[in-house]
Amino acid sequence: MTEYIIIGVDPGTTNAVAAINLKKQLIAVKSKKGWSPNELIEYVFSIGTPAIVACDVGYPQRLAQTLATKYGAPLIHPAKSLQIDWKNKVTRDYELTDSHQRDALAAALYAYTQVEAKLRKMQSEQLSPTIQYLVLGGNSIAAAKIMCAPKKTEPKTEKNKKLIPKINMINTLKKQINNLQTLISERDTHYQKILRKKNDEIKKLKKQKTNVVKPDTHIKTLQSKTARFEGKSRLFDRLSSGEIVLVGVYPKIISGCTLIEHSIESSIDFDVAFTSKKKVREKLINDGVKVIDSKHLKNDFGIYYIPARNLAELIAQEPAVEDIILDYKKNRGNSPLTLK
Repeated sequence: MTEYIIIGVDPGTTNAVAAINLKKQLIAVKSKKGWSPNELIEYVFSIGTPAIVACDVGYPQRLAQTLATKYGAPLIHPAKSLQIDWKNKVTRDYELTDSHQRDALAAALYAYTQVEAKLRKMQSEQLSPTIQYLVLGGNSIAAAKIMCAPKKTEPKTEKNKKLIPKINMINTLKKQINNLQTLISERDTHYQKILRKKNDEIKKLKKQKTNVVKPDTHIKTLQSKTARFEGKSRLFDRLSSGEIVLVGVYPKIISGCTLIEHSIESSIDFDVAFTSKKKVREKLINDGVKVIDSKHLKNDFGIYYIPARNLAELIAQEPAVEDIILDYKKNRGNSPLTLK
């Protein structure tokens, strides 16, 4: 019988995955440098059937989204990236070999806390693991019971037994297709409303052209607005797919990230700061904030963003020499640094 699991993933140069069952017991944890998504997917399938995919950051990485779609499972992530202290606390009783395994397991345990009450209720009622899996996937308990009701089937022959894994894969693929079709339908509806609004504006301008002194100017303005709208739509597509992460301009913070180009009083409300100012950079590093040069940001239509892959790599990078020097000065009370 298949094991239903909650998996946490920590993508990067070294990918990691951790799996717990629906009773919070650790099933497997593994990390590997250069681990391809396809290999990771096959590894997870060898462990069990994912009921939930989870990550430990406020902005879900592309790998986490890909796995959730592949397994037809809901994706759970915190509104703000999990704190290191919390991750160390919840994983301290487990034998882990690196921080990647810790982050993956912390993500799985966080996801469990979000559905723990629902799972405990179903387990107290002695509902089957399959029913629990279906409910976690978005079905009601009543619907899940109907789906699990015994059906008249032919005796299991050797041929039928061989077909079971393929049937399970087909059912998973059908669920993925339904999820994607829902997403596409929602986007199409959104775009159609906007396009209808723009077409109405164009028709209104054409009707009023006799009263317009310079209709060409209005048309060019509308064309410019349309071009900007199409550009923003493409940007929205990249954001929805997880390809990019938006960055707010301080004091605005988006997904724990902000751009700071002037002095600030406090740096407690964000995880990652982008800046090109030396003094700001020094203060943030002293405050323990991850600082990245703002040259890595892109700006389209006044919207700052960074490719998710680049952000993950930059966050994973070791601190620069100047950052190490700053930390040294901080720890030594700003005493002179002597290099031997």
